[in-house]
Order: sequence, then C-alpha cells, then structure tokens
Amino acid sequence: MMLQKSPNQLMVLALLAGLFTGAASSGLMQNLFPGGHNPGGDRFGIQTHLTLSAGVAFAILAPLALHWLLRLPKSALIACGLASIGGMFLASEAAFWTFVATDDTKNVIPAYLAGSVVGSTILSGAIVWAGRLRNVGRVIGHCVAWPTLWAALIGSYITMNDAQKLLEWPNDMLLFCGWQAAFLGALTWALRD
Repeated sequence: MMLQKSPNQLMVLALLAGLFTGAASSGLMQNLFPGGHNPGGDRFGIQTHLTLSAGVAFAILAPLALHWLLRLPKSALIACGLASIGGMFLASEAAFWTFVATDDTKNVIPAYLAGSVVGSTILSGAIVWAGRLRNVGRVIGHCVAWPTLWAALIGSYITMNDAQKLLEWPNDMLLFCGWQAAFLGALTWALRD
C-alpha cells in the first residue's frame, strides 16, 4: 500500500506535503481574494472564500500526495477531493455558528476547534469509507485529533495577537500549513503497517 520507505520517512514526507498544500491554500486565497477574507461580514462570502481557496487547493493536491505516499485506492482519492471542498464549507459554517453561540469575536479558539472537528471528521470519514480502509477508529481518531490540536494552538496564538486578522496572511498560512500537515501526517501514521 505505501511507498517502500520507513514509517519515519513517510511521516516526514507527509508533513512536507501538508506544508506544501497549506502554502498553496494560503497563496490561492490571497490571490483570489486580495482585499481580505471578510466581505462585509457576510458568512456565505467567507465560506465561499475558504471553499474556493483552501478547499479547492487541498482537493487537488492532497489526493496527489496520498496517491504518491500511500497508494490509496482511487475511490479514496476521489472522496478526499470532494470531501475537501464540502468539508471546508461545512467547517466554516461550524466556525461561524460557534462565533455566534459564544458571542466572542476576540477569541477564535472555540470556532477553530469546531471547524477543525467538523472538517477533519468529514474528510477522514470519506477517505476511510470510500477507500474501505482498515482500522477505522484509529484513522478517524488520529485524523481528527492532530489537526484539532494544531487548530487550538494556532487559535491561541491568533487570539493573543489579533483575532480580527484570523484569516489574513500570515495567520492563514500558519493555520492551513499546520492543519494540512497534521492531517496528512495523522493519516500516514494511522495507516502505518
């Protein structure tokens, strides 16, 4: 199933692939929407920005990385691409409603946690289901826990600095690179032989 490399080498490659996809996500978002991510506070505008940038970039690049690293079935790769787009849309929706529920726009941690759990559950669940992978609980557990830990860390950093710039550069780069590296790393770790 995997490349003929040691588990440690695969982990390093998966993390590097995630850093690359995260940088591509950030770059695409900054180029498509150079004025910032929040068009007048419109939640659907924010979702569109995130979905068309980070969601699409990860949908294209992550399946390529997973094919190269793990030799996952085509069904899992297609599911990864589709779930990246849908997951980003629903993750941003979860983050938005968490902001509304907590009524605290200066603390992004709860919103990041909600968005991460929703997005990573959708993404890992789709990959496991479509690829008919073994160790379902381990795969989904790792794929939700690692990125969500990163979301909590970067959410703390952004909250302490300037929560109003939560998806502006370089904060978006830190979020996307770390989250996507954590997801690909967790998937690689969970599927190790």
